[in-house]
Amino acid sequence: MDPAAVAAAPGGRLRAAVVTVQRSIQTGGYPQPGYVRTLHEFDCARQESRWLSLIAFARDGSTLVKDQNPRPNWLAPPRSSDADVALRALCNGGGGFSVVTGASMGQLVAALMQGWDAPPPALAPEPRPSPKDRPRTAKKPRPLRRT
Repeated sequence: MDPAAVAAAPGGRLRAAVVTVQRSIQTGGYPQPGYVRTLHEFDCARQESRWLSLIAFARDGSTLVKDQNPRPNWLAPPRSSDADVALRALCNGGGGFSVVTGASMGQLVAALMQGWDAPPPALAPEPRPSPKDRPRTAKKPRPLRRT
């Protein structure tokens, strides 16, 4: 959620776009990582929210689903849901929430999704030379002492 993109909505409410990056944005079938961009309105006084529209994107950025809410009813969001976290961040000062930034939405989503990829295979350690294979260094000459 970009705090700079929060706008006042009619009735003193707040309107904000919330982006959720998910490991799988489909239920059932082949899991497809991607992200969902929803337009929400938040009522801080009543601690309620409603979603107005959503667009689901595949990991490569192609659009999978586009939808408008036919009945945008105000509801208290389920505890710990994305809407609940956004509501608390907007209305209660966001204490304890983290923010991730990027130069563009694509870079931000790609960076978050890369965290899901399996780590690259570990490189085999380079063999250490045995003491007899190490090059010998000449000893430094001792300084002459005057008597």
